Amino acid sequence: MEEKPNYFAIIPAEVRYNPNINANVKLLYGEISALSNKYGYCVATNEYFASLYNVSTRTITDWIKALEDMTYIESKIDIKRYDDGTIKKIRKLYMSHIENWQQNHVEVSQQNHIEDDFSYNNTSNNNNTSKKEIYKEKRFIKPTLEEVKEYCLERNNNVDAEMFINYYDANGWVQGKGKPIKNWKACIKTWEINHKKEHKETRYERERRILEEMCKDEEEWSK
Repeated sequence: MEEKPNYFAIIPAEVRYNPNINANVKLLYGEISALSNKYGYCVATNEYFASLYNVSTRTITDWIKALEDMTYIESKIDIKRYDDGTIKKIRKLYMSHIENWQQNHVEVSQQNHIEDDFSYNNTSNNNNTSKKEIYKEKRFIKPTLEEVKEYCLERNNNVDAEMFINYYDANGWVQGKGKPIKNWKACIKTWEINHKKEHKETRYERERRILEEMCKDEEEWSK
């Protein structure tokens, strides 16, 4: 009898209702969470995901980058050296909200096994792990004005840090339908996207601006 997958995937409301990422990216997030159930991280390759969703590896790369940009996942590269001198690079995808304790409780033998055999990291093997144990949410800590300023400066996004702090102080650090904020950096990125949309020139505005600059230059030349 064919083995049926026995696993669970979690897509938190913050991810499900984020208008800045498409449905396929959200589905990939759920798949990564399922593949992280047993060991605390996912080592599945882009080729694995591409085959799973019948898309190109380039598309998978873009989806993963979208999740990283929203700080929903974090990727790390581990280098494993073998006795024969060969080196293997292993990408590990971590869910941002998984507590560090889970990563520290993985047995060394299990880590070696999964790193040597990528095929072992599939959804049919990710059972026997308590949903409650893995997805213990981190308590939200309100950022300071200096932290927000530093992050906005790092991203060069022109978001007013003081306005950001004042806005969420006024509404109790909730978003959407009164849901508590879990990741203030993701909120910054949403503000950044909205800021770009608000300040994006239309074709008419761009042509008008260019025409005005040309007229201004002609006036200066004629003087």
